[in-house]
Amino acid sequence: GAITGVLAGFTIALLIIIGTMFYPPYWPQLPVSTEGCLAGNITTNSTEPSMISTTAASSLTGAEAGFAWFLNMSYQWYSPLELTVTLIVGVAVSFFT
Repeated sequence: GAITGVLAGFTIALLIIIGTMFYPPYWPQLPVSTEGCLAGNITTNSTEPSMISTTAASSLTGAEAGFAWFLNMSYQWYSPLELTVTLIVGVAVSFFT
């Protein structure tokens, strides 16, 4: 059971590592529009060109909406996920054998 659990945890880690190579993490562009702000709040010269983009973030489509959302998790969740998979698979295999 222990060996099977470790192999299952290693497999999940390998799938995440390989998956993030094909589907890099998706970080949406947050809107930075200044519409609705008070005019007294502006500190730049009005003749300068605006450096602020008002394009909205695109939503996940196609392959990104499939399994890629799982690969978008923070790297800090890799170890707890792998530990959980290892324990659940290891205990289940030990229980049934």
